[in-house]
Amino acid sequence: MQELPILSGERRGKSRRWKLDEILRMPAKQRRQIQLCRPKRRKRYIHGKFTPEELIVYLKEKGFHSVRQLQKNSAPGEPRFCDYREAFGQWSVACEKAFGKQPSIEPEDIASYLIKCVVQFDLWTKEAWQRAHEFQPDIVPSERRVRTNYGKWSNLFVCARRYSLKLTMDEYLKLRRKLGRTPTDQECRDEGIDMQRARELFCGKAEFDKFMEDLIKVEPIRDARQTGNP
Repeated sequence: MQELPILSGERRGKSRRWKLDEILRMPAKQRRQIQLCRPKRRKRYIHGKFTPEELIVYLKEKGFHSVRQLQKNSAPGEPRFCDYREAFGQWSVACEKAFGKQPSIEPEDIASYLIKCVVQFDLWTKEAWQRAHEFQPDIVPSERRVRTNYGKWSNLFVCARRYSLKLTMDEYLKLRRKLGRTPTDQECRDEGIDMQRARELFCGKAEFDKFMEDLIKVEPIRDARQTGNP
């Protein structure tokens, strides 16, 4: 039903939008108390209030790397996206002047880069990924990249767990060879080895140590087969 911008005479100082069918059901006396009024006009935004230097300084101070961050967090009277578009033509140009040229990710490296993001920044849930992307969109890619390369979030997390465990195993083996024995939790922490995933998958460090011990026993046999030596 059509809405009319009118002001009720019974409630002066407070505007209300009446529907046409509501007005037709009113008594004639009440209808005569209603007065038409013009809708409030929005103040026209004045472009070019900020110089290019001021816009760059604002980006650096706020740390906004995306248009979404700017639109969501900028206060009234502060620069808008239209100011950057008018001053620089493209948002990417303004970001490059403020933060320098960001390294581009080659298409063939996207899949492996997504896995490294999960492991390095501890993004093991969809919600954690979304928050990280909103905060640093130039580092953490969008959900579209995840769906394009892995289809489902669960596929990405499975691959990331395997990658994370392989890194842990490689670093653990290096430390064990260096010490000549099974390293302790404290020695692993001192070397920066994250044992959390290993504990979760093997139900404790003791089971992981046993698995790695068996793996070390198999390695000489594998090496002998590859080289042809008995």
